[in-house]
Amino acid sequence: VQSVGGSGGGLNLYDSDDVTLSGNTVLSNTASYGGGLYLSDSDDVTLSGNTVLSNTAGGSGGGLYATQAVTLTLMGNTIHHNAATAIGGGIVVTYTSVVDLQANRIQSNDATDGGGLYVFSRAPFTLTNNIVAQNKATGTGDGLWIGGYSPVTMTVGLLRHNTIADNGNSGVGVYVGMYASLRFSNTIVAGHDVGITVTASSSAVLSYTLWYSNVVANWGGAGVIIHSGDITGSPAFVGGGDYHITTGSAAIDAGVDAGVVTDIDGEGRYASPDIGADELGLQWSIYLPLVLRQ
Repeated sequence: VQSVGGSGGGLNLYDSDDVTLSGNTVLSNTASYGGGLYLSDSDDVTLSGNTVLSNTAGGSGGGLYATQAVTLTLMGNTIHHNAATAIGGGIVVTYTSVVDLQANRIQSNDATDGGGLYVFSRAPFTLTNNIVAQNKATGTGDGLWIGGYSPVTMTVGLLRHNTIADNGNSGVGVYVGMYASLRFSNTIVAGHDVGITVTASSSAVLSYTLWYSNVVANWGGAGVIIHSGDITGSPAFVGGGDYHITTGSAAIDAGVDAGVVTDIDGEGRYASPDIGADELGLQWSIYLPLVLRQ
């Protein structure tokens, strides 16, 4: 627990290559950028299985601020209850070449734009099996804010099997800023005023999306939105902040093969996968014989 005026309240990685941080807890730190963690000018950085909790940025990146990284992998981390006065309550990623977020829980973070995750990049990135829930932005993009630099260097994003739910303040679950081209597959988008907003000069292609309880509209904005295989119905979450699905969920067996073989818990997916980050799996029933005693 510490407070610094610069960058990286808990940890600052600069010009650090081939770094792996696993199984750490980064708690209650404060900085101007990267309240919990700050990394820049680094190559091949992996953060896995960490808890980043209750950190604050006086500027941007409440939990994590990553910039000028060549390769960044975030896998199996829990990033929650962090706050930033500017962008990216949970995570900020800017000017980074390769970004891969897998099986992270990004919950209950706050910022001006991009309450959960803020991505401003000109390189391809992937989000797979993540839960982005209960985040808030006073500006826009309660859950996700994603944008790029220019029409020449469009941000290209591949988002597969993510659960984006109950992010609320600005009213927009996913905000696609200028110069971004995103492809979503097998996504749950639930519990927002508007599920996804795409600005002019950007596009989003969505396949097999479960839309639920988005009050004003499932999608909007002046950009290009192409959607197919839409599903409606309750995702039937466990509740109480737990975004695993339960029996009776409209997500069960409703997806399409997107090349993702496991879910957020590392459990296997099936030929007709469940939509969202969680795969419910087979439900076994045991029937005992009835024996009548004479």
